[in-house]
Amino acid sequence: MPPLQGGVKFGNPRSGREKPLIVHIFSSHGVHGHPVLLSRGDPSGSVTHPETATSLYWEADPKVPFQMSNPSFTPTGASMFIVATCGPDQPNIAVLPYVALKGAIQSGEFPGEPPEIFLMQEATYLAHKRTDLSQIKAVGLPPISDVVAFLKEHDLRVIVCSPCAEARGIREEDLVEYARMGGAGDLAKGAKSHSATLTF
Repeated sequence: MPPLQGGVKFGNPRSGREKPLIVHIFSSHGVHGHPVLLSRGDPSGSVTHPETATSLYWEADPKVPFQMSNPSFTPTGASMFIVATCGPDQPNIAVLPYVALKGAIQSGEFPGEPPEIFLMQEATYLAHKRTDLSQIKAVGLPPISDVVAFLKEHDLRVIVCSPCAEARGIREEDLVEYARMGGAGDLAKGAKSHSATLTF
């Protein structure tokens, strides 16, 4: 579903019937669904505090009119940020962050920022050039290498925790081309700038 834009209306309500409009507010504090009742006399709903959200989505069938109460607010679109901590020694978990991002992209629910993963602890090995991702497989799931190939087509971004990497002898020059070193500031920025954050 497309993100709402400030002051923009969509479609027409089902005539003569009241239809609840569910507005999903994606914020740094989580996801909240707020029902807004649409009636024949008042066919438009509104969100009273859109400034608290990073992006807004609506769901209704058929499409109903919806107008932001703050026309100056324009959401950026939903996006996903994932923090991974498990490495090659735990393949059943290590593959999950990548699979989750692939699923999010294919669902069309996260059209905002490119997919981004922050690697910590043992997960830092997943960004090492010498790590053979084709050998890291989970039961019933494809190897990480296959999923990474898909994610790279969608501008995959990988940030590697610098202290975690250094403690394991991993240097900047050891990283794959789509990864870079980062720190606590990058972790905080990623969680704030994306509408959903998952940890594995």
